Amino acid sequence: MLIGRPAYTYFGPLVRGREHEIEVAFSADMDKTDLSEWFYNSTKDKPSDIGYWVGYRIAKSYYEKAADKTAALKDILEFSDAQAFLAASGWRPGSGSTE
Repeated sequence: MLIGRPAYTYFGPLVRGREHEIEVAFSADMDKTDLSEWFYNSTKDKPSDIGYWVGYRIAKSYYEKAADKTAALKDILEFSDAQAFLAASGWRPGSGSTE
């Protein structure tokens, strides 16, 4: 977010055309305690960690809605209530841009 694009550049080809599908699947899993399908599961042969891509899109949605961009960056970096932050972001599966 701070650099204006996802840090994991390999996500582009992996998600292109599948954004909505991925985000719907993430939404179904995001309240689970086991998020191993989404995070900390990259290998040399199979890059993954697609949860970071979804997180980027949620943070981007929050930032784009904010009138005060400086305060928004602070909020993104310091939030402690994930559900409240998600609600404030306005993000829904398929609501983000295609990056």
